[in-house]
Amino acid sequence: MKPGYNFDFDNNKKDDNSNSSSFEDDKKKSDVIKIDLNETKPDKNWDGVKVSDGEWIDKELFKIGDVSITNKTVIISSTTLIIIILVTVAVCLAISYWKRKQIAEGARRASTFIRRKS
Repeated sequence: MKPGYNFDFDNNKKDDNSNSSSFEDDKKKSDVIKIDLNETKPDKNWDGVKVSDGEWIDKELFKIGDVSITNKTVIISSTTLIIIILVTVAVCLAISYWKRKQIAEGARRASTFIRRKS
């Protein structure tokens, strides 16, 4: 704790014996940042590259021949791929759960076969 501050929040008054200021007195006008919501978008970013005016989702990433690949295309295709992978994993888990007794029996048979051969 810094000396001179009163941390009694119920009373919230300065000590009569101290010459220091309270928290409110320490605040400066520069501590508060005002944001103008009507401010226009800058023409260039921090690196000096021109910023396009369109939506970020329609921004072209690259071209393959005549096909333009945008952010939207990448998002849709990657989401579709993730969903297909999750469905495939769920089907494999369901099949292995339904056939767990047959899988365990086959593993015991293979283990027995290996022990007899060695």
